[in-house]
Amino acid sequence: MKRLIAVTAALLLGLLIVLSVPGCGTGGANTDGATTTASGASGGLVTTSSESGSASTEASSSPTSDAAASSTDTTATTAGAGDSGGSDKVFLPHELLSADEASAISTFAVTLDAGSLYKDEESGTISERYVYDLSGTTINALVEVHQDSFRTGEGSVKDTFAMEKNLGKNEITMLKDFGDEAFTHGQGQLHLLYRGYYIVVAFDADPYSTDQNAPLNIKLGTQILENLKTKLG
Repeated sequence: MKRLIAVTAALLLGLLIVLSVPGCGTGGANTDGATTTASGASGGLVTTSSESGSASTEASSSPTSDAAASSTDTTATTAGAGDSGGSDKVFLPHELLSADEASAISTFAVTLDAGSLYKDEESGTISERYVYDLSGTTINALVEVHQDSFRTGEGSVKDTFAMEKNLGKNEITMLKDFGDEAFTHGQGQLHLLYRGYYIVVAFDADPYSTDQNAPLNIKLGTQILENLKTKLG
């Protein structure tokens, strides 16, 4: 009888020892108070609170960058576009002076250099070259249109016109009743301001003298201004 009691006591003691070993029979889960942490299906860590029954996942991969985690405003912002003079129309130089018009006015066989189109949106500048032969010399003339309607940079084309006027103040000739303001300077280039458009016309009339450049550029500029007014309405 005493032996049976001793065996029974030993069995009970062994059972108590097994039950008291941490993690035994939990499938690898670690028990710590009311929270259980185990491997999730994605390889992350799933933490479950026994109090609320809710779960959260801590990814075991690289942390998400701040740029990806935060909301980013990708809307492009346009800088001050200047005073467009009430017009939002953008023109290419040949739309204001065609090669045929330039030929008729200059009496030279003028063609447009199709590969010469240049655009600078920040300054609002679009230019093209006009090509013709003058006494055996190939002339690359230029018409450059600065326009507030195309400009994304600060200021306005009126500011650019004023700066050019000031830089060449010792060698310019002001023109009356020509657009809003106009002058010639240097090699006879014409600088014309009208509403939100500042136009530079630089043709050569004589390869050996610049005396006739200004008169020719004024004639071409007159045609440009007429076309511009018609297109603006």
